[in-house]
Amino acid sequence: MRLAWVIAAAWCAACSKEPARTADSPAPAVAQAAALVPSAPAAGSPVALQAELERLRAENVALRTELANEQSRRQQREQEWLEYTRALAELAPKAGVSPPSFATDVGTAEMPPVALTAPPDPAIAARAERDAQILRRMQALLIADSVQGLDALELGTLQDGFTGPVVFRALDDEGRPVGSICAEKLELEGSRAARTLTFVFSQGYHRRGELRTPFPGTGVLRVELPEVDPTPWIESLPELFAKARPRERVDDALHDLTKLRVALNLQLREDAAAGYWRLASLEGVMGGTLREVVLDGFSSEGQLERKLFADTLRILERPQGVLLLLESGAQLRGDIKTPFLEGRYRIHLPRLDCARLRAAGVPVLEADG
Repeated sequence: MRLAWVIAAAWCAACSKEPARTADSPAPAVAQAAALVPSAPAAGSPVALQAELERLRAENVALRTELANEQSRRQQREQEWLEYTRALAELAPKAGVSPPSFATDVGTAEMPPVALTAPPDPAIAARAERDAQILRRMQALLIADSVQGLDALELGTLQDGFTGPVVFRALDDEGRPVGSICAEKLELEGSRAARTLTFVFSQGYHRRGELRTPFPGTGVLRVELPEVDPTPWIESLPELFAKARPRERVDDALHDLTKLRVALNLQLREDAAAGYWRLASLEGVMGGTLREVVLDGFSSEGQLERKLFADTLRILERPQGVLLLLESGAQLRGDIKTPFLEGRYRIHLPRLDCARLRAAGVPVLEADG
């Protein structure tokens, strides 16, 4: 009886206590907070539609702002492009090109009209082509004759017997640039008999780095190439050889060349007080002028001191004696060959008698001037 009463009391106590919380049941504080948060509006309600409209309006504003910025950047690029094409259009007339025109958001690219240019002058074009040919021939001849000290860069415009202004690069023995030669005029001299070629630069200067040194003396620089046959140069560049005679027949067959050489040598020995000369060879006589000659110069003791090579030799009458005038040649002393200064070499022989020379069959000409 007593046991039944205890069990009933325990059951009543359990029923009066707070029910146990499961893992899924919220804590009292959480449940309290959840009760304070408003519930989300139902889909399709006026509140939901208003929120969606606000979001779309904000997105529209952002897109319009981005579009405006992009249009501004595009117009700036087009403006830069128009400025660039206008600059090109200023060069187009010189190149003979007609630039196009096109419309853009910033305006139409208005190109300046192409200036009407006159057709090129055939004479000017021919001179330009001739000058270019002379430069190419010069460069080819320098290579063909292995001239390592000079390199033609500019030859200017061909004039009467010369060209200019010219620029040559000076090279050392190993072909390295060491400076340049600049001159207003260039002409060439050559001797077929002596096999020499001379570059004659006038009114110019040497240039080494930033240093300019004018040509000394009379302002003329002569660069001799003593072992170069001028014949191909004369044939390829006759315009630059003002003093050269064209290749022609060297003998008019009016003289016996052997007898002439013997007779002249006998007369030359008459003036041997300070040495004497001997005509070693000649190729012919044209109009009283000896052609392609070689003269040997001896001392008073009979030792060979020099040799003279010349394209022409004229024996000119003087009030006292004669003058041997050699032109377009060179002098050889020892192993050194030197072209004639200004293309001429003069030998005055006061003891020779013109009448005796003429009587021996030696052509003696009247002196010039």
